[in-house]
Amino acid sequence: MYDYILIDLLNLYFRNYYTHQDLTVTYNNTTNVTGGLYGCLISINRLKQKYLNKNGQIIFLVDNPNSKQNIRKKLDEDYKSNRERQTPQFLWGLDRLQDIILNLNDNYWVCQASFLEADDWVDKVLYSKFFGYEKNSKSLLVTMDKDWAANISETTHWLNKDTIFTKFDYLTHYQYEPIKNKIILDKVFNGDNSDNISVGVPYLPKKAILKLIQNYNSLNEIFGDLQNIDYISDKFKQKMLDRKDRLFLNKQLVESIDINFEELKDYVIKCKRNESVLKRYYKSYNFDIRTIDQKLLNKINTDINDSFMQPTRIK
Repeated sequence: MYDYILIDLLNLYFRNYYTHQDLTVTYNNTTNVTGGLYGCLISINRLKQKYLNKNGQIIFLVDNPNSKQNIRKKLDEDYKSNRERQTPQFLWGLDRLQDIILNLNDNYWVCQASFLEADDWVDKVLYSKFFGYEKNSKSLLVTMDKDWAANISETTHWLNKDTIFTKFDYLTHYQYEPIKNKIILDKVFNGDNSDNISVGVPYLPKKAILKLIQNYNSLNEIFGDLQNIDYISDKFKQKMLDRKDRLFLNKQLVESIDINFEELKDYVIKCKRNESVLKRYYKSYNFDIRTIDQKLLNKINTDINDSFMQPTRIK
């Protein structure tokens, strides 16, 4: 069990939205997709029940899904240009999900700044006394984004889909240690399709890239020792030199933004449970609270099947 769970909220919502698009609610002849937020609430409840200590805290790290990559866009105009702007339906559900979370639990937090991505928050939040971290506090990072794995330690683990990665598990699976500099090198050379970051050196053999990640901690180290690397041919050494600017640009794109947490406190919101707000949302969207809010269910003295129906499904 963990004292803290850090959740990549947009990543979680994205997965649930496209899995549960058939869950809808209609009001004034307008049909909205509620599956994303309903699925997220189920996921959050399951994470809480399965992994969180009794008095543990959940911290939601939130991207702006459409407009917030300002700093990295200045470095590379193609950064995340492969991502379509999200639809009004998608944003409608995400906005309401955040509002529900703000009213869901006194031990929840929301962190969001227009100039930061979710992974920029992780190393600022972990171990921060602002959230009450103590020396031996244990954390679980919930995301499919490998960038977060750079924070794996003896007390911090990474949950990717249904698999928890410790330091040993990560090393066994990916064949290199979950260290920030090595994960940066991984994305520098292999690129990142989700962020539209180009492959560093096209056709450079994967085995050679893995050896570089295993043997070095930075691009400067690699280029300083390039002529002595015997598992890379002269042809690819020259290609690496030709692509040197691209490689260092990739490095800038994947590094977290250097900013002190003290400058971010104004962008952190402490949640406060408000059951009247929650009841209004659950009833308006026909959510079955048995799957998302057992605490509220225990306080309701009406027939649940009459008051809180299952979400409407498109036929």
